[in-house]
Amino acid sequence: MNSTKTGDWRGGQYWDLDVTQDDGSLPEKHYIDMYRAGLEEAVSSHLMSDVPLGVFLSGGVDSSAVAALTKRIRQAPVETFSVGYEEAAFSELGYAQESGNSHRHAAPRGPGLAQGIL
Repeated sequence: MNSTKTGDWRGGQYWDLDVTQDDGSLPEKHYIDMYRAGLEEAVSSHLMSDVPLGVFLSGGVDSSAVAALTKRIRQAPVETFSVGYEEAAFSELGYAQESGNSHRHAAPRGPGLAQGIL
């Protein structure tokens, strides 16, 4: 989905993933190293900014990896942010707070909260 100059929205493909066939004959370490290098390159390419940077943490593996790589690449603590839930069974704030970064979080409350954002 992208926006036109007139403010209209339209769908369409904006990237093309080159998926080459692999016979799987290389050692597992090769694939791990390739994935890590690609992820580090992607994170690093988004760290140039004129303003302070932060990372939104869901508490999951993906956002935790981005936060950890950001911290390692910048060689400094990273501001992290997350949103949790009152119900402990649904909240991942505990995982997000274990990131070892400067962390802020919010846990919105109230009946009808979900309806207000859907």
